[in-house]
Amino acid sequence: MLSLTCLTVVAQTDVSNLLVRKMACSADTIFIDSLTIIPGSLFIKGIDSSQFYIDHAGKIIVWKRRPQVDSVELHYRVFPYDFSKHYSHKEAGQIEKSFATTPFYYDATQADDGKGTFIDFGNVEYNGSFGRALSFGNSQDVVLNSQFNLQLEGDLGDSIKLSGAITDNTIPFQPEGNTQQLQEFDKVSIQLQRKRATLIVGDYDIKKPSGYFMNFYKRVQGGFFFDLV
Repeated sequence: MLSLTCLTVVAQTDVSNLLVRKMACSADTIFIDSLTIIPGSLFIKGIDSSQFYIDHAGKIIVWKRRPQVDSVELHYRVFPYDFSKHYSHKEAGQIEKSFATTPFYYDATQADDGKGTFIDFGNVEYNGSFGRALSFGNSQDVVLNSQFNLQLEGDLGDSIKLSGAITDNTIPFQPEGNTQQLQEFDKVSIQLQRKRATLIVGDYDIKKPSGYFMNFYKRVQGGFFFDLV
């Protein structure tokens, strides 16, 4: 029983943040504590509060009228931290090299006058359209229509010419609203041509030239290369 009582008293003493200190008052100010003082908790035994004021930022007592005694007894409570001190898990200097020093900035006025574009295709010209429509009537249900069309054409350098087209007439309407795979587009076709060699990648058509044998026409996916000798 005696040991249990002693442990209880020690635990209560450690948890308490009430401090009592005796300070000399020979100067015009008294430094209170290195921790942040809880506002309204400090009082000086035997001294009226009108004789001093507390600078919480500097953690000091400033005398308006210094008492004619050698020392005073302070009673106050503190927070477990010094709120005026800088705390950090890591120093910023260790990771500042990974910060983006030149963030992306979008200028709407520059985009409107044609001098800057959100996507820079270089020497490749592009045009197209994107639209979504809602149609309904007294004899039909509500129908959602969508379409996307983009054409590319230009010079990539080293005599390589580019032409391409991306079309989709069934853009998804789910909340995500994005097409995640190329197979989900109705047509994706990219053609690269250099001198007499041509490479076609994506969706392209195979058909027989005019002649004696049976005609055929088929749309396939993949790659097709041919070179005229």
